[in-house]
Amino acid sequence: MRTIRIECKYQNARGSVDEKLPYLADNFLNTIEEKEAVIVIEGKGFKEGAVEWLREKCKGTKVQVFDLVEFYEWCDLGMPKPKLSIRNRISAWVKSLQCIIDGSSKDRLNLFGND
Repeated sequence: MRTIRIECKYQNARGSVDEKLPYLADNFLNTIEEKEAVIVIEGKGFKEGAVEWLREKCKGTKVQVFDLVEFYEWCDLGMPKPKLSIRNRISAWVKSLQCIIDGSSKDRLNLFGND
């Protein structure tokens, strides 16, 4: 079974999330057991060069770094075709994130029916 660890970091205003990116990279590159990992970075509040640093640090490793649009495209191309219900759930999740990022929705999307 293919297992992928996915972590999302969103930073729309100046703050400390980008200061945690070196720890995140180290953790993903040296600690996690999964053979594939994805870090989704979104928002305009990261310090200049922070996201580029993370992309360069992870280049050529088991860790891929995407923005939200790139992640959506990767899911669309990389998810197994027979599992349409899961692909639809991920698509709905990504669309809900776009709504939250755009500020058009404050609702939390429940993808798997668990509260």
